[in-house]
Amino acid sequence: MEETDSLGLMTAVYLRPQLARTGTQLFVYKIMDITPEQRTAYKAFKGDDYQEQSGHPLFYTAKQGLGARINVKHYIDKSGANQYIPDDSALVMFKSLVQEHGIDMAKIMMPDFVKSFM
Repeated sequence: MEETDSLGLMTAVYLRPQLARTGTQLFVYKIMDITPEQRTAYKAFKGDDYQEQSGHPLFYTAKQGLGARINVKHYIDKSGANQYIPDDSALVMFKSLVQEHGIDMAKIMMPDFVKSFM
């Protein structure tokens, strides 16, 4: 993956689960914090699949365990194509802490991450 570009991060909140046409479980997020430039780029990226709810773009991911509030990252891949992915760095860190120190210590060390699921 390439570095996140000047479009930066967009904040999104969890809405609901949804099954894709292929049967894959997806998690739907509503992008709350988005600049006009980000919206234009995201809308162009999604094309005919672009959807909104209450004036906010929707973001779909199959990635589990991200929490109720996430950051969506924009980057340019090696072929020069735009990509949007959930920032899963907190989940990766939490899993690492669980493996190294156990679940109880991980909960103590990352209370905000744990609260994002409640």
